[in-house]
Amino acid sequence: HYQLDVCVAGADDLPYDDDFFDVVFLKHVVEHLHEPIAVMKEFCRVLKPDGQILITTPNTNSLGNKLFGERWINYDPPRHLMVHNKKSLSHLFNIIGIEMLTLNAPATNSDSVFRQSFTATFDGRFALAIKLLGRVYFFLIWLLTLLGLNMGEELHAIGVKPHHL
Repeated sequence: HYQLDVCVAGADDLPYDDDFFDVVFLKHVVEHLHEPIAVMKEFCRVLKPDGQILITTPNTNSLGNKLFGERWINYDPPRHLMVHNKKSLSHLFNIIGIEMLTLNAPATNSDSVFRQSFTATFDGRFALAIKLLGRVYFFLIWLLTLLGLNMGEELHAIGVKPHHL
């Protein structure tokens, strides 16, 4: 229907020329990588100079992680091999040579993560209240974001590939 050209390939050896893509978008991918530096360098290789890389990944500095600890749903072992915070994601960008443009942790998806973490913590009890609590939690994270406290459940990062790479 959309006439997309889809390619299935290993992320560590992409079948594209250098400087091929304008944008690389990784939504909840980086936390699953066994070799994140090697794979991210490969994504950087196929990105054009001035091309952008967009990443969404769980945020270990979220309010949900502080509230639920080991029951925070975004730890998700063994599928999530490494979860990030602003410092570690900035470090990863620095290692691969990508210049960070923006990095924040908005309220996006916070109600869903809260509800799942709450259910895991309380073994499904309080089911009637969970939807309302999730909405209240979303509003709280949204308010904290407005105040400059990025405690959302996800990190959203945008970086750019410099010309010298």
